[in-house]
Amino acid sequence: MESKIKGKISFEEYRVLEINYKLNTEFDSEESLMISFELGHDFQIFENGMTVQMGVNIFEDSEENKYPFEMNVNLEGLFSFEGDVDGEKFLANALAILYPYIRAIVSSYTSLANIPPLTLPTINVQQYLRDAENIKSK
Repeated sequence: MESKIKGKISFEEYRVLEINYKLNTEFDSEESLMISFELGHDFQIFENGMTVQMGVNIFEDSEENKYPFEMNVNLEGLFSFEGDVDGEKFLANALAILYPYIRAIVSSYTSLANIPPLTLPTINVQQYLRDAENIKSK
């Protein structure tokens, strides 16, 4: 018996495409910092599925902006569809699935770099997509 709550999109796998980390050795501050980060995404729809790339840039230009480090992480997720599906409608779901992996990677990586672990805040994916669309249409 098939479940009535099963989604039409399935998360198959993700892979890390890129991680860059650079410590700002000149950073010397005990002050708490506001986390500075930017998200980006791209996607490609194909028959019965899509790939979604999601990336984050954290503390860009760390030396100029007096941040403790700079880091970027890029992931790619593979999603499959069941039946006739408009993939763009599921983009928010796909991003919501991938973002916790980015958060975990950043937290783990900074912890293993022997600096205070950084946990990115949760995000409102729908608002992120609206903001991204507004930037694109300008």
